[in-house]
Amino acid sequence: MSPFFVLVLIVLLIIAIKVLPNRRRVKLLEEIPGPYHDPILGALRHFIHSPEQTWTTFRNFAKVHYPIYKFWLANVPVVSLLCPEDVEFRYMFMFHTLYVNSVVLLGRKWRSRRKLTTPAFYLSNLQELVSIFVKHSETLSQAVEKECERLYTNLDGLISEYTLLAASVFTFRYGELVAHQLSRPWSMIKLLTPKYWEVKELLRTLHGFTYSMIANRKRQLELSTPSSNVSPRLLDLLLSARNSGQLTDLDSIRQEVDTFLFASYDNTAKPIYFTLWLLAHHGSIQEKVFRELLEVFNKTNQPATYHDLQKLRYLDQVIKECLRLFPAVPLISRKLTEDMPTYSGYVVPAGTNVIVQIYDLHHNPEFYYDPYKFDPERFSPENSKNLHSHAYIPFCAGPRSCIGQKFAMMMIKSALCAILRRFIVEPVDSMKSVSFTAHLVLKTKEPVRVKFRKRLLL
Repeated sequence: MSPFFVLVLIVLLIIAIKVLPNRRRVKLLEEIPGPYHDPILGALRHFIHSPEQTWTTFRNFAKVHYPIYKFWLANVPVVSLLCPEDVEFRYMFMFHTLYVNSVVLLGRKWRSRRKLTTPAFYLSNLQELVSIFVKHSETLSQAVEKECERLYTNLDGLISEYTLLAASVFTFRYGELVAHQLSRPWSMIKLLTPKYWEVKELLRTLHGFTYSMIANRKRQLELSTPSSNVSPRLLDLLLSARNSGQLTDLDSIRQEVDTFLFASYDNTAKPIYFTLWLLAHHGSIQEKVFRELLEVFNKTNQPATYHDLQKLRYLDQVIKECLRLFPAVPLISRKLTEDMPTYSGYVVPAGTNVIVQIYDLHHNPEFYYDPYKFDPERFSPENSKNLHSHAYIPFCAGPRSCIGQKFAMMMIKSALCAILRRFIVEPVDSMKSVSFTAHLVLKTKEPVRVKFRKRLLL
């Protein structure tokens, strides 16, 4: 066989492997509607402005291009799913470069990791943890009492003292830095940007803290006598799995711990202070919550128990409506490894980044009348029974839903219960004055502020 013929075969093979599939991919993507994109830069011009403008861009795209749209970031295609049917048809789960963990692991490895960590979230464990939540909630209540002397309170700073673990300080800053990079695609030349090195340093600090915590707990377990009466904690389960060979290295344990710390902060802090802010602006709903608290606690100062929190059905509705209006994570994404047919009739090709705009999903007028109105009655048993299962996914949905969502709800209820039993929350700024920015988690441009006033009944 001549060298020329071999060369021709190689060229044809390259075309078959690289060019033809790419043409098919582009053709499939071109069928999906979306905003105008420049042949070279794609839709970058929409995303190189301020985070506030980027937030508005996503909202506008969702309204104009419902139920599905695509855009290009230079040569990177992104498809956004906006209707519950598409989300349910092929559920996406969040991917983040901070970690590779049980949220994003695939197949057998994911099932094994999920099975391993599930006992940490059993009901018996949750019931034990409520007493710890209540203890910290009482400390939070004492902090709120001091705030009564102030003209206003910055809720973000106050609630962080309740929910923020030491490592989460660095995680929160990490989220801001990732948002900074996403709004500046040219900074993908990472080694040349100072933000890259700041991220690296923060991750080094975070991982160092986590490894230190793992080592300390490992020493405690080695020196203590195992007890069958104590429910296993997450870190204990992970260390036990390493001893039995199910996890082969400390890095796997660190990934799981980082995941929990990262998720537990924003998935609890945001709902707490957004709920307080909403109640400050809706006095009648706040009063209804307080009446329920009086019924459950009978005008006493007794600490809340797990069973007390379970009785707070209307507070449940209030929190759920807050999570609808202000989901802690407004957008999740994943890169497809195979073609994805959609309910809308399009095929999203493998290699495409697919996002689910949870914020817009939760404000879909087809499923929620007056979608920007705060109305806890949406989640009464009679009103919510026919709601599409994927029209409301604050903790994601399906088999890969947040494993700690009951944990988060108990922490949120415990904090709100402690505050609302003792204090009245009043507005400081108008609701229209609050604007949001594009970020990994839901973030306001300015701090969310309220005024606390001590109740006279308790």
